[in-house]
Order: sequence, then C-alpha cells, then structure tokens
Amino acid sequence: IFLPSNAALQEYYVSKGVKSYHELDSMILKKLVLNHIIEKHIESNMIGLGAIEELNGIGDFIVSEFDRSDIILNKNSKIIKRDILTANGVVHLINKVLDPVEKSVFELLKANKSYSIFTEGLIRTHLADTLNTIYIPYGNKTARTRFTILAITDSTFYRFGIFSIEDLIARNTSDFVNISDISNGFYRYMEYHCLAETYFLNQLSTKLYPILSYDNNVLITVDNDYR
Repeated sequence: IFLPSNAALQEYYVSKGVKSYHELDSMILKKLVLNHIIEKHIESNMIGLGAIEELNGIGDFIVSEFDRSDIILNKNSKIIKRDILTANGVVHLINKVLDPVEKSVFELLKANKSYSIFTEGLIRTHLADTLNTIYIPYGNKTARTRFTILAITDSTFYRFGIFSIEDLIARNTSDFVNISDISNGFYRYMEYHCLAETYFLNQLSTKLYPILSYDNNVLITVDNDYR
C-alpha cells in the first residue's frame, strides 16, 4: 500500500473542489483507493527507474523515478517513510495522493506544445485515433490498450531543417493525398515511432519491439544507459 497522509488527502480534496471523501462518487472513491494498492509485497529496494512492474488495483502501472535518494511516484508523490512491514504486506507513506491517470498517450502528447509537429503527424495519418483509445470491447467486457510513443520534439526536427508538418511530410513521401494509407511513406514514418505495448525504462532490454501494425520492429539497445 502507498499510503497518503491526511494532509495529502485534504490537499487532494481541495484540488477536486470537495471538502472530504463523502462528496466523492463511490466508484471514483473506490478507483482512487485501488490506485494505491498493489497485490504483491514490494519493498523500496525493489523499486527501479521506470515503473513498478506489477499492476495496481485498477490495472495501471505506478511510474517510479529518483530524485537523488528520494523515490518519486507518478512524477509528483514522494515516499516519505519506507518499508513499514505488516503481517500481510508492506506500507510506504507518501506525501501526495496518486490520482488515477485518465489521459491517453495522445492526449498527454498533444497537451505539450513542444511536440506540435509530431502530434500533427499523428492526427493527419489518423494514428491519433488509435492512440487516443484507452478501452476496446472484449467479449462482454472491455480491455485496456497499451501503447508507447517514441516522440520527437519540434527542436529536434528544427535541427534537421524540418520546420512544419508539411516539411516532414515532404521528407517522407511524394504522395501527399494518401498519407493515412498504411503503405504511404509518411504513414510508415509516423507509425515507426508507435510501439504496440507499454514499455517503461526498466522494462526495456536489447531486442526488437513491434510497431502498431506488427509488420515492422524497432531495435532498442540497452548499453550503460538507455539508447
């Protein structure tokens, strides 16, 4: 259990415009609680850079990174007391609530203006529609989609003389009409940056990773650092 303090919960309530958990919908409250629970004994020395490998109670990954000796979860919550052992598990005290992540990979990328050219490429090829999908029908239930985007900043494109989406399209195809077709060179370029599963840094190893259509792969090499 990653356990937020009362002060952390009060701060969370204020951010949601409520005074206490009594004002939250029961399903939202249940999802919030399950977001802090993992069905495995995980001590702090088992937490690496990237994400905790086991899913939490709502089927999400909890992202993990380090700020010197501090362990940071989901980018903003710090573990303030580690490894409180109990008879059936371990508790880590945290200073901020782990709010369930509701945005898709595409929504998160689109919100960052530093990736405007790359984002526009996803929109024009309609890859954005796929990357914006979080749940898909699976029998009588739904299944979670899992994607990884190898996103390129505008500043990187600028270094190669690409200053607009039109420049990027022209660099990769002469067929400007059918750029949403899987055989189009620009579509292939954009799809090559979209992997078919979710991979955090600590889940990467030296091997091939399939792209969305599973008809090509990206080779990732892990040396002394991630490359």
